[in-house]
Amino acid sequence: MTGSSDLTEKHRALRDGQIGDEYLYDLIQEFGKVHFVTAAPDVARLLQHADPQIRYMAINVLTFDWDLLKYRDAVEPLVADPIYYVRQQAIMGLGYLLRGSRDVRATKLFLQKLKSVDEDGSVREAAYEALLDMWLPPSKRAPTFEQVRSGLPELSKRATTTLALSRELGRAKASGDSERVLAIAEEMRIFVKNWDESWQARVDWEAVAAIERGEPPTQ
Repeated sequence: MTGSSDLTEKHRALRDGQIGDEYLYDLIQEFGKVHFVTAAPDVARLLQHADPQIRYMAINVLTFDWDLLKYRDAVEPLVADPIYYVRQQAIMGLGYLLRGSRDVRATKLFLQKLKSVDEDGSVREAAYEALLDMWLPPSKRAPTFEQVRSGLPELSKRATTTLALSRELGRAKASGDSERVLAIAEEMRIFVKNWDESWQARVDWEAVAAIERGEPPTQ
């Protein structure tokens, strides 16, 4: 494990703007893994970073890794992020932070996302899972991060795979490898198409209707 003095130095460098953008993703991921919550205010500022991959990881750390409910209002605007995998992660993270709460504001927001036919399928499914996290009794939903991840293997796979492909696509563009850019773009298109054709089959629409009525679903 990274020593505390090393983490403190890295945090100071982050706070002083001395960390290059190319190192931010790995740095905040490291902070999350070792539970270096001292850096939370500075990680929260990265929710506004220009790089969507940085925004994605900042959400992950503040919600799943650190479970910091006080950053709910900072994460919530990213449900409308222009990048779909950031929207997905924001919804998943908020659902985790608000698990069991039946939060009215988040319920309305997630129902809107779920029912939006113009929204990306992974975002709509994330909204469905987040609704269940908030409305089902704790005994029927996974209460910990690791259990949430194991209970949502396909959704997690979508987030992880698309982020990895997006990073690879960025590297291919930067290197000027046009053939590789086209190949990765086609791989992403096929992956997204297959996902969007299958996710709705896993949704319990009766449970969604119950939530709309303000009733806990039976599962």
